[in-house]
Amino acid sequence: MLRDRKNRIRLVLFILAILVAVGSFTTWAMKLGHRESGYQTIVYENTHADVLYRTGISMIYWAEGNAADIRTLSNTVQRIYSDSLYRNFIQLDSAEVYAETENIAALNRHPGEEILIPDRLAGVLRDALEKTGADEGYSVFAGALYDEWERLLYLDEPQNADPANSPEEAERIARIAGAVRPENGIRLTLSEGEGGMTACLTVPEEYRRLAEELEISAPVLDLNLLRDAYLMDLVAEDMKAAGYPDFVLFSKSGLALTARTKETLTVSVMKDGEAAAALSAAGPAASIRFAAGELRSDGYGAYTVNGLKRHYWFDARTGGFRDAVDQAVMAGPARAADLAWEMIRLNCAEDPGTVDIPDDIQCVWTGADSPQDAVPSR
Repeated sequence: MLRDRKNRIRLVLFILAILVAVGSFTTWAMKLGHRESGYQTIVYENTHADVLYRTGISMIYWAEGNAADIRTLSNTVQRIYSDSLYRNFIQLDSAEVYAETENIAALNRHPGEEILIPDRLAGVLRDALEKTGADEGYSVFAGALYDEWERLLYLDEPQNADPANSPEEAERIARIAGAVRPENGIRLTLSEGEGGMTACLTVPEEYRRLAEELEISAPVLDLNLLRDAYLMDLVAEDMKAAGYPDFVLFSKSGLALTARTKETLTVSVMKDGEAAAALSAAGPAASIRFAAGELRSDGYGAYTVNGLKRHYWFDARTGGFRDAVDQAVMAGPARAADLAWEMIRLNCAEDPGTVDIPDDIQCVWTGADSPQDAVPSR
């Protein structure tokens, strides 16, 4: 009798445990399937994940309605976004070639040859050449310099290898910077042919010898500091053309871009952990934030040596840094590429206060050598 009673009790407890488990699972499943109106994180599809993880670009998208509507819209946006991100990234890739398209890597691998390139890539290269020609700190031929600084920025203890402490590294950077100057023979020629636009990269023998001596494997032609911005602009064009403008794109390099008219991008200069100054721009707009000593999400991308701050925004003319700007933010109705270009100009100017930023771009910056409050660029 006692044994039967114990068995009944165990059975009741077992059933209760099952009911609790089922209830918990049902609640979890309902939460998993529930979506509320607002921004949805859009993750690219797995089809080309091995390539797309290298882009450093992310997206959120505004969606309203019931859970089914939001899910359907998110899936559609994911497909368009993933396809656009892949197609545009592989055109801008300077290191890998792809069967689907000719790209920057193909130009690097076949110097001296005319290669038929997509119209979109031609537009990007034309713009990058124009910004290179301005000679204000950016160069589309600075692939080796960018690679050199990226290597240093990703060392666990870069101080000893830094050019401030290593005469060998200082000489190496100086020689690379001199070799990639356009006046020393490196050039890119774009031509209109019967089949479309062609491009030809010319690499002088002097550079080839230097690359062999210094064991440089980095590509010559590289969008470097403007790659994220160009990629974001191209993806934004595709999203708008497809009829899906309610997005915000972000890059690891500090850019944000939206085509959504109901969105306002806000970006701040920080002081003592709080916003010292903030800029806002109503969409469609872009914004960018730069902080000389700020690490990226992976814990790399900046360091300090002998009081000097190192980061990605170097001067391609010298391979070094002005160290005049500690933080800067910009926002306005501009392309991401133009905003990033203005940030390069500001960082590379001997006197940032004299930089003529376009009137439609707001800009606030702080100096590196003084505790001054954030000041407008004009």
